[in-house]
Formats: sequence, C-alpha cells, structure tokens
Amino acid sequence: MNELLIIGICLAAGLSSSYILKNLKVPQVVGHIIIGIILGISGLKLLDIRIINQFENITIVALGFIGMMIGSELRWARLKRVGLAILAITFFETTCATIFVFIATYLVTDHLVLSLILGSLAAATAPGGTTTVLQEYRTRGPLTNTLLGVVGADDAFSIILFTIAFTFGKSLLAVDESISSLSILQHISQDIGAAIIIGLLCAIIFVLSMRFIRDNDAKQVFGICFIFCCSGLTMWANASVILSNMTMGIVISNLRPHQAKPFFQTLYKVTPPLYILFFILVGAKLNILLIASMGVIGIVYFLFRILGKITGAWIGSTLAKAPSKIKQNLGLCLLSQAGVAIGLAISANKELETMGNIYNTPDLLFNNQNIGFIIINVITATTFIFQIIGPILTKYGLSRA
Repeated sequence: MNELLIIGICLAAGLSSSYILKNLKVPQVVGHIIIGIILGISGLKLLDIRIINQFENITIVALGFIGMMIGSELRWARLKRVGLAILAITFFETTCATIFVFIATYLVTDHLVLSLILGSLAAATAPGGTTTVLQEYRTRGPLTNTLLGVVGADDAFSIILFTIAFTFGKSLLAVDESISSLSILQHISQDIGAAIIIGLLCAIIFVLSMRFIRDNDAKQVFGICFIFCCSGLTMWANASVILSNMTMGIVISNLRPHQAKPFFQTLYKVTPPLYILFFILVGAKLNILLIASMGVIGIVYFLFRILGKITGAWIGSTLAKAPSKIKQNLGLCLLSQAGVAIGLAISANKELETMGNIYNTPDLLFNNQNIGFIIINVITATTFIFQIIGPILTKYGLSRA
C-alpha cells in the first residue's frame, strides 16, 4: 500500500467511527483513537512505525491548528467579565493536578523524570468536550462564563508547567549536560521565549496583511500559510509548536477580533480530516502490551488528576471569593482530557526517543527508552475514560449550579 491509499483508508474508518459514536453519544475522538489501535502496531499493523514516522508532519501541523484555535478563543473582552478569578482558579487547578499526580506517581514508581512529566501533563483540560456541552445545552450564567475563561487559559498554564517539568527532566537525563539552574533556565527560555517571539512576529505580519485579503478562499489559504510558517519556524527553533501558534491566535483575536473572525471560521473547516488523522496516529502508536504492564500508574494518574483538579478549582475559587455555585461545581467541569495532553505526550516521546539510557535498572518498564511510550500509553488510556466521563460530569455540574 502507498501513503495516499493508507490516508484514504484512515479517513474512511475515522468518519465511520464518528457516525457510530455520535449516535451512541460518545466523544468522537475516542473512536478515532480506537481506529488507530486497530490499524496500528497493536492491531493490523497497516500503520507501522515506518508509516507513522513518515506522517510525522501531520502531527506537527495538527498541533499548530490546535494552538491557533485555542488562541482564537482567548479574547480579553470575553475573559474580563470574571477578571482575576480566572487566573487564580486556573493557576490552582493546574498546579494542584500537577503536584498531586507527581507525588502519587513518584511514590508508586520511584522514578523522578516519569513522575515529573506525568504530573505536568495532568494539568491540561480539553476545551473541545467542555465547550460542546455548553453549546448543546445553551448554558448561561457565572459558572459558564468562568468555565469558558478557565478552559481557555488552562492550556497556556499547562504548556508552561509542562515545559518547566520536561526541561528539568531532560537535564536529569542528559549525559553531556550539567544539571544547573542556568541550564534549566536556558531550556525554558528557548522553549517558551522562542515560541512566544515567533508567535508574536507571525501575528503582527498577519494583522498588517489581513486587510488586503477579502475572498473567503484566500482567507483560508492565508490562515493555513501562517500556521505552516509559524510551525516550521518553531520547529527550526526547537520550541513549542502549540505555544507559538496559540500566541499568534491570541494576538490576532485581540488586536483585530471582528476582522479575524472570518479567517478563523475558514480554518475550522479544514480541521476535521486533520484531527481524524492526528488521533488515528495517536492510537496507532499505542502499545497495548505495555498498557497491561503499567495499569497501576494509569489508575494512580486517573484518580489523583481528578482529586487535583477538583481541589485546585475549590482553592482558587475560595481565594478569588467566587460564588458558591462556582466553588462547588467548577472542578467537575474540568476533567476532559484530549488533544493538548496527547500532543504534549507525543512531543515528549519524540525527544525521549533520541536520548540514551541513563537509568541502568533491570526493570524494563522503567528503562529510559520506554519512558516516552509509557507516557503516551497512560495519557491515551486515561483519555478514553476522561473523554467519556468529562462531558457527563460537566453537564452534571452545570445542572446542579
């Protein structure tokens, strides 16, 4: 089979699963990942490692679109209604989830790097499932306004937490690199600073040029062009593709909110096939055998992420003096997990695959070459559950409020 035929089969299978799961009222992303498992290394091997590596750029472009779409929703006019409460709640719900999962995972595994990365990945909340519930039930009120702000700001906090934790983890694993505050700060500056600078520059050029683009087809091509260029420059700088594109989206949507809206709307039309392929590739890399051998880690991650999210949202709401309806219910609405967490897990795996073994442990599970696969498997496996219970608990929290 050639690559074009494989892509056609993946899209057909993903579309079929979308129809089936839509009727079952289950998030469609779960079906795409299951299709990936069936076609991937744990199933029919139609998508083997060689094919997956050839499709690597699809994953990168999808991460760019995810970042841009998140940024387009983070408009100050929408967030200022609840003001600083959003920042306080977002800080505590992301930080508590990170700390809870980190401590629990370290007590179980005694592996510092694995625990750091899993803890930082626990912070991310998938905005897609949450906003879909808000739209479906047409909710209004303080909880809805706060929830929209938190799920928007959540990914920015999550990416920063992940960058700090993963940079520190890489410093611990790197043979030829001294572990110092300067080296860690240098990595963080490169990962975050370069991404923000690239995103800002692309956004400024976008804003200055967009008034000359009037045709809808041209707007779509124009937007895709900038996502590709921003992602490519970010890869060249070895920085975060999601963060750079999110920065670009934030700047554009806040500087020219009304003019930018049709550009973003045309980009939304491009994403369905791209996201299907993205999540199928995620499932294709899933190693079922490894999941069976690390079930305890997955259970610990699942339980303590829930505990951290609910506790952190309660602490943040209390300190921000938010209404009791927000304090009691917001945490239940922040459990969905999908694109950003999986995207960051894939990013971590790619970098870990290039590093040699540092921990000379006889336990194959915690051999450094498998750390990346363990991370992907834990995140993907728990995503199955979170993507199902997340919207259900969001609906419950909104109804109770």
